[in-house]
Amino acid sequence: MTIIVMVDVFKETNSVFGSGLVLALSSFGSVLGGAMAAFAIQRLDLLQTAAWSTWFRAVCALCIGLCQSLGLPSSIIYLLLFLQSFVGSWYSPAQLGLLYQAIKKRDYVAASGSIVTVNQFVQAAGWGLGGYLTVLAQTHTLTVFTAGLFFISGLLIRLPDFKKAVIPRQKTRTQSVWRTVYRKKTVLLLTMMDMSEGLANAVWTSAVLLAFTKEVLNKGEAWWGFINAGYFLGAILGGILAVLFSNQLKQRLGLMIVLGSVSMGITTLLFAYSSNPLLSVTLCIMMGPLYQVRDVSQTVILQDTLTDEERAPVTAAKNTVLAAWSILTIAIMGALADLIGVRSVFIAAAVLYAGTAAAIFFVRDLRTYSQSARQQTKGEIEG
Repeated sequence: MTIIVMVDVFKETNSVFGSGLVLALSSFGSVLGGAMAAFAIQRLDLLQTAAWSTWFRAVCALCIGLCQSLGLPSSIIYLLLFLQSFVGSWYSPAQLGLLYQAIKKRDYVAASGSIVTVNQFVQAAGWGLGGYLTVLAQTHTLTVFTAGLFFISGLLIRLPDFKKAVIPRQKTRTQSVWRTVYRKKTVLLLTMMDMSEGLANAVWTSAVLLAFTKEVLNKGEAWWGFINAGYFLGAILGGILAVLFSNQLKQRLGLMIVLGSVSMGITTLLFAYSSNPLLSVTLCIMMGPLYQVRDVSQTVILQDTLTDEERAPVTAAKNTVLAAWSILTIAIMGALADLIGVRSVFIAAAVLYAGTAAAIFFVRDLRTYSQSARQQTKGEIEG
C-alpha cells in the first residue's frame, strides 16, 4: 500500500519530499496509534479489534483509490494514509494476543516460526512486486485491490473459533502498561536489546544500502534489489528451520538470541569489507536463518513471560517505542554515513550487534532461558 501511494504521489507532484512524506506520516500514525492502543486495548475485545481495524484500513484504501481516480489533492491522501496507519497499529497486538491465548505454550516456537515465514514471504513479494505492478496497472486499481485484501483479512481472522480456545478475561483493574514493562525484567531487557540492534539494523534501510551498493560495490539498483532479495530468502529459510526444529529450539531460546546477534555481527563485518556483489548477496542470505531464529526465540520468550491480560497492551507499548526509535535510527545512520562513510557505518553496526550479544550473554537469566525451565520454575526470571 505504501509503495503504491509513494509512486502515485511522486508521479503527480514530481517531489521527493512529497513521496517521502508518505512514509513519514505512516510511521507517525503507527507510533501514535500504538501509544493509544497500549492504554486502551486491554479494555477491548481482541477479536473485534483485529477485525474492525482491518476493515477500517479497507475503507481507507478505497477512499485513497477514489481520491487517486478523481485527482483530488495529495493532502487528502496523506490524511487517509495517516488514519490507516493509526488504526492499523492496533491490529498486530490484538492478533498476537489472540494467537498466543489460543495455542498451547509448547507450540509457541512452531507458531512464531510459521508467522515469520509468512510475513517475510509477503514482505518480499510486496517490495519486489509493488514497484513492478505500478507500471502494469493504474495506481487506483491497485489501491482498490489492496482494499479487497484488507477486507478478506478481516473476514479470515473471524473464522477460527477463538471462543473455545481463549479463556475469557476477568474484569480486573487495568494497571499501567508502562509499569508492567518496567517491572518485568525480561520485557525490559528485550526492549533495550531491540533498541540497540534497531540502531544497527538501520544500515539495512533502502537509502544506506543503496549508497553501499553504488559507492562500495560500484553496482546499480539491480544489485541493490538482489541484496534485499537475498536477505528475504535467508529470512524465509530461518522461519522454516524454526518450525522444523521447534522442539530443540525451545530448549535453548536464550542461547539462540546470543548466537543470532553474534552471527549478524560477523556477517555484517564481512559485508562491510566485501567488494564483490555476489559475495555480498551470499552474505545476506547467510544472515537470514540465524537472525530469524533469534527473532523467533525473542518473540517466544516475550510471549511466554506475559500473562494473557498483559500480552496485547505490552506488545502495543513495545511496538510504539521501537517504531518511534526506528525513525530516529534511520536519521542517525544516514547522517553518520555522510560523515564517516557508508562502509564505516556498516562496521559500526557490526560492533553494535556484537556488543548486544555480549550484553545478553552476561545476563544469565536471559542467556539460559528455555521454555521447559520456565514452566518448571515459573516466575524465577521476573525480578
